[in-house]
Amino acid sequence: MADQWTSVAEGVYYRTCSGFSTNVGLVVGSEAALVVDTRSSAREGREMLAEIQALTTVPVRHVVNTHFHFDHCFGNEAFLPAAIWGHRLCAARLRREGEAEKAMVVKALPDRADVTITPPTHLVDTRAEIDLGGRTVVLWHPGVGHTDHDLVVDIPDADVTFTGDLLEEGMAPAFADSWPAQWPAALDRLLDSALGTIIPGHGTPVPLSFIKAARDELSTVVDLFRTTADRAEIIARSPYPRDHTLVALHRFLVTTEGKGS
Repeated sequence: MADQWTSVAEGVYYRTCSGFSTNVGLVVGSEAALVVDTRSSAREGREMLAEIQALTTVPVRHVVNTHFHFDHCFGNEAFLPAAIWGHRLCAARLRREGEAEKAMVVKALPDRADVTITPPTHLVDTRAEIDLGGRTVVLWHPGVGHTDHDLVVDIPDADVTFTGDLLEEGMAPAFADSWPAQWPAALDRLLDSALGTIIPGHGTPVPLSFIKAARDELSTVVDLFRTTADRAEIIARSPYPRDHTLVALHRFLVTTEGKGS
């Protein structure tokens, strides 16, 4: 249920937040707790931290950003001095583009103006492990997909995986910073390794079959882009809404033909 923490395993919780239906996570070990994503403002981050402190007395010493989009990391500052983990490119994009993203958000949502951009300082390239005391959390990069720096968060002893926005339940994929041609391969890697309880970046927990269906839909769209020149036909045959399909087509052209970054 939105705005309530749900236990999915011993010491592992998630919360679907109102507003953007963003999922955040909490993993508790004997010595430290870890947060997966931090919501969209300092205020929301502080509220989240207060809720966590009501759930456990174990201190939050680690934060993971699954990617750089504002609804997943603009609450980072509320958790300092915790170590903030993210892919190396996530940190670089927040340093380079964070203020522009903040300006865009504040224009639509003025209550987010309290944000101080706080990039990850503990950087991951392909894989990292974090010891929480009696429990290890594994961070790994499945390749480019939703962004060029997505991180998956596995808690092996609890059989739980947090996917970030590589998966979004109840909505079409967000393509604005994506790599559509490579995204299916990232989902193949996720399909091969995902644990029993799978928490997507938005929406409700999903089964393995959801990953396969998402991979198949993306593959269908990418095949259309590769074989069909008529945009009207692409839109008619795409499993996604028109606007999502057009953004995906733009990103496909940009990332496969070198027309931009």
